Amino acid sequence: MNLAEFCSRLDARLSSLPSDTERLEAMAKTISQAFKAEVAIFMFDDKQEIVSFLWPVRLRKAGTLPLSAHNSLVTKTIREKRPFLDNSFFTTPHASIFEQFRLDSETSPQPIQKIMSAPLSRNGEIKGVIQVSRKGPSGESAGDDFSANQLAALNTIAEVAARFI
Repeated sequence: MNLAEFCSRLDARLSSLPSDTERLEAMAKTISQAFKAEVAIFMFDDKQEIVSFLWPVRLRKAGTLPLSAHNSLVTKTIREKRPFLDNSFFTTPHASIFEQFRLDSETSPQPIQKIMSAPLSRNGEIKGVIQVSRKGPSGESAGDDFSANQLAALNTIAEVAARFI
């Protein structure tokens, strides 16, 4: 993937769409295809210090996480304002409540095995987090490990995506 070209095309595509919902869907689908993985996008409310789902849309009512949740990768990404990669996520202690929701393509919920997480920052403020994950019954069945280069690419892509959150 040519990262500069990908980011330019993503920016142009998102800029051309008339609604937030269409932009969010296009953003998630484009990033999902690029990494061959699932995408979750979270919004951070800095006044209430909580995190909630933006994407997938059907998880918006799944609840919120307080910024103080120390066993959550999404809140850690916000607190530390940096990206993370974990190719053995299933064995890492983490808040797994959201993994209990079945996605449309799943016959039963699958645990996240591998994950990348990057902050969505605009004008120096964290607006949310984008996470890219691979699920399956085991690490091997979930697919290839994510690489440091992919994490750097996701972080760059997150800079573009943040303009539309």
